[in-house]
Amino acid sequence: MHDRLNGMDPSKIAASSFGSGTQGHAHHDLSHLTAFSRTGQVITLALANGILVIAVIFGFMMMNNEATANAIVLLSIGGGVSAVSLVVAFLVPKMIRSQAASQLRQSADGIDLRNGVGLNAPSAEQLQRWGEWQRQSPAPTALRSFLNQDQTATLIGQAILEGSAVINLVFAFLDGSWLHFAFVLVAFVALVSTLPTNGKLNHRIESALGAG
Repeated sequence: MHDRLNGMDPSKIAASSFGSGTQGHAHHDLSHLTAFSRTGQVITLALANGILVIAVIFGFMMMNNEATANAIVLLSIGGGVSAVSLVVAFLVPKMIRSQAASQLRQSADGIDLRNGVGLNAPSAEQLQRWGEWQRQSPAPTALRSFLNQDQTATLIGQAILEGSAVINLVFAFLDGSWLHFAFVLVAFVALVSTLPTNGKLNHRIESALGAG
């Protein structure tokens, strides 16, 4: 991808905006940002597909099963696992991203760039410096570290959610209760909602550099 982009006129690369903080100023797209978001999208869809496949297999195996007398016990456990997983899958990534944002702000790149992000009326010099930085490939070390940590945070949250879904599918197979699939659906939707996009990553970068 980088070889292909290096041979292109930067002005022809799709422009993107860093949100309301820049009030519509166009910036050149970050090739590395797209690579990070696409990698995350592939992983997210693979995990979501895994849940669907396992759910279909277990559902087929349960076709002739009847709920056991102790189904309420596993349903309670499954519901508890689902609730705890949702909370942990939200808090842990948030903590990782908070630490990553702090490191980015304190880095030499972050200190140099913060004045060009999140301002209502940035100077022409700031806009030029910000635009030139966006076209660099690879990205500054500090930003690559931030994106790596953001990706790690997303994967951890997704792993927790998938674990919750698999646990409830196993419980469903053991006690024959289809109610477990409601917990599986919640985990599936929550996992898909974490799908990374350029817009989400742009917003997190802007928030990290513009905070404080």
